[in-house]
Order: sequence, then structure tokens, then C-alpha cells
Amino acid sequence: MPQCCDPSSTCCTPNRRSVLGCIAKGLFVLVLVCILAGGAAEGLRHFGTGDRYVTVKGLATQDVEADLALWSLTHTTTGTDLAQAQAQLDSDGQKLRTYLEAQGVATKDIRLQSVQVSDKLAQTYSSGDMAGPRYVLAQTFIIRSAALDAVGKAAENIGELVKQGIVLGSPNGGYNSAPQYLFSTLNAIKPDMLIQATKNAKDSASSLAENAGEGLSGIRRATQGQFEILARDPVSGLGEGEQRYKTIRVVVTIDYFLN
Repeated sequence: MPQCCDPSSTCCTPNRRSVLGCIAKGLFVLVLVCILAGGAAEGLRHFGTGDRYVTVKGLATQDVEADLALWSLTHTTTGTDLAQAQAQLDSDGQKLRTYLEAQGVATKDIRLQSVQVSDKLAQTYSSGDMAGPRYVLAQTFIIRSAALDAVGKAAENIGELVKQGIVLGSPNGGYNSAPQYLFSTLNAIKPDMLIQATKNAKDSASSLAENAGEGLSGIRRATQGQFEILARDPVSGLGEGEQRYKTIRVVVTIDYFLN
């Protein structure tokens, strides 16, 4: 009579019921292995399908004109008597305001930002040399206006203030920068630009898929780049902020599934 390898196993009992039990257990294990193998194959099949996609970029640009001008103007005066120097500073400041208003800048758009007073005798590291005026006073105005033409005209004709004896710029040789032109309504055009960028991306994906004999079945992932504000007409020495006309640019990156 054949002997089982494991005396403790129920299969060692020499009867028909034990033999059938061993066969049933073997069939159960075989079926379980088949089920697991089938599930793994199905998962691999879906994994392979999920990896079939194409990545494209979509670009959208739009030319715009700035809608706000910011300009900082500083003028300086000197004197040996503080009261007289202050009176001269006030007089020059009024001339500056009158000039700006004559160019078309509204009074409400001109704001006094700061006044600085320097006394040579009060300087910590003064050498005691009192050659020249004792006091140096500087006054800065901020112009914030939607009247871009008026601000531009005032900047172009700024020499008129020099002819009136006004010393422009901060003490120690500082100068006044050009007006800065801002585009403040970017949020209003963002949705349409994103639609256009997405359309351009899909057109590129469709073209690539068609050339490869494939089709698109949906978006796997999409990311949006930053909106950039660039000078429409790049000019050497001039930054984007100094130019009225600008180009807005955005890029989206999209993965499309292939089918």
C-alpha cells in the first residue's frame, strides 16, 4: 500500500473519501491561482493603456495697452538758512504741480510723498568743512493717473521745469526715473486666454495622434504656467514697465490619453 510523505496528513488514510478530499483541495488551489493570474493580467492590460498618452503645450498671447501710469518726481533745493530753503522748496513744488496740471494731469492724481532735510552740521561724520550751503532739502511727488497721454507728455517736456530753475532729482546726483506703465486688468482677460491656450494644445495633440493613427480619449493631466507681461516692442535700454504697449503670454501643458 502506498504511503503518504506526511503521516499526520489526512491523505494518508487509505480510503476513497480521503483521496477525493486531496483532489478537491488541489483543484481549489489551481482555480485560485488561475483567478489571481487573470486579475493580474487585467491590471497589467489597464496599466499599459493608462501609459499611452501624449504631452503637448498650448500658447496664447494678447497685445494690450497699459491703463495706469506711475511716476515719481523729486526736486531739490539748498540754502544757508533753513526757513529760506524751505520757502524755495515750497515754491518749486507749486511750480511742479502747476506744470503737471498744464500737461493734463489731474490735481487729485498728484500726491506729495515725502520731504527730506539734510543738515551738514548734524552729520555724524562731518569734517567741519562748511563750504557751500548748509541745508539740502528734497521733495518727492507721486503721480498715479489713468491719463497716460498726459503723463507721457509731461515726461517728454520735463525740461520746461529746468528752465524755471527747478533742480530735478534727489541730492547727491540722484535722477528721476521714467514713468512706469501698468496693466491692471489682467484678471479680466485670463479666462479667454486660457480657453485659447487649451484649444491650441488640443489642436496640437489631435494632429500628433492623427499622424500616428491614434485618437484622443480625454485629459490625463493639465497644468497652467504663469501669466507673463512682456514689452510688445522690445527696445534696448527700456524695460517692460517703461512701455505703454505690452504682450500678455501664457502656456498650458496638457496630457491627452490615446485610444
